[in-house]
Amino acid sequence: MNLMTFGVTRFRLLELRQQEPYLIGRVELLENAPDQPDPSRVADVADRLLSYLQNVRGVQRLPARDDLISDVDRLTYLVAATLNLPAATRQELLEVDSTAERLNEVRTMLRRELENARLFGQAVTGPMAGPFSLN
Repeated sequence: MNLMTFGVTRFRLLELRQQEPYLIGRVELLENAPDQPDPSRVADVADRLLSYLQNVRGVQRLPARDDLISDVDRLTYLVAATLNLPAATRQELLEVDSTAERLNEVRTMLRRELENARLFGQAVTGPMAGPFSLN
């Protein structure tokens, strides 16, 4: 079964039941670990994301750097949403409780994507994006 949600707080699905015509779930809200990521790492990820958006994706109107830096959780989720990642990888990122750890993981992903774009050209987007290719 697939469940898609939109929200502002991470949660864990504890129970799911069918109550016609809806599925009803009981959830537990998840808190992030009380850690403070290194401000230089936060700035580095924000700068890499802006570079990726401008140089790889060709985005004309970029988000403000200060806005990205001001909310580290949002920054990490934005990176995960922007990159062409398999659903399983995105889910793994959502499950990371530590903001600093998630920041390090998306930083590595951004570095890889920027290097691939530098070596091979624009990133793959659209229906062929994903964990495999017909080539």
